[in-house]
Amino acid sequence: MTVTGGIALLVDDHELFRIALSTILISRMGYRHVIGVGSVEEAMQALDRHPEIGLVTLDLCMPGFEDLGVFSVIRKAYPQAVLVAVSGSATYREAVACVDAGAYAFIPKALSADEISAALQRILAGEAYVPVPDPARVTMYMEDGWKRPIPGGTKVQRLELLTARQAEVYKLLVLGLSNKEIARMLDLSSNTVKVHAFAICRMLGVHDRRELVQVSA
Repeated sequence: MTVTGGIALLVDDHELFRIALSTILISRMGYRHVIGVGSVEEAMQALDRHPEIGLVTLDLCMPGFEDLGVFSVIRKAYPQAVLVAVSGSATYREAVACVDAGAYAFIPKALSADEISAALQRILAGEAYVPVPDPARVTMYMEDGWKRPIPGGTKVQRLELLTARQAEVYKLLVLGLSNKEIARMLDLSSNTVKVHAFAICRMLGVHDRRELVQVSA
């Protein structure tokens, strides 16, 4: 997906990252204009001035960012914008919490330019995105850092690594409920359920919900 003529807002107090991401958006994805600001206050002002902004990336560590509630505020006030959380240090649980709070997706700054570009393409195409590596490569995103090697383990051992919310979603997924049904039952957005479902499938080494139900039978 190419966003020809689109406008993006990058909210990050690290200028070099803003420049790098701006280059990706303009040269690879067809954005005609990218606005860069260094605080949440400046971001709100920019959104007021440019209601046509279609993409907002928001760093978790910068002036004015006090808690994840800012995602909910921005999403409700500017529903036209795809809101993406970014960070160089967040854990997997924190990344999922961003989505629970209103972000559409999460991108770690440690990704390469190609990986960030590919992630944004998927996000703008409507996919939920919180990166979780393939369990076959014995790497998981864990609480004590973005990546931590662990043994592959059995299905039961992997299930024990699910967050409390993921465990709730998992139980409903294996019952065959749809994302919308799960979202209503757990008071979540459908996008959040997609993120949890994706993480659960990757955790258990399956490709989709159908395989998840089969291995859980």
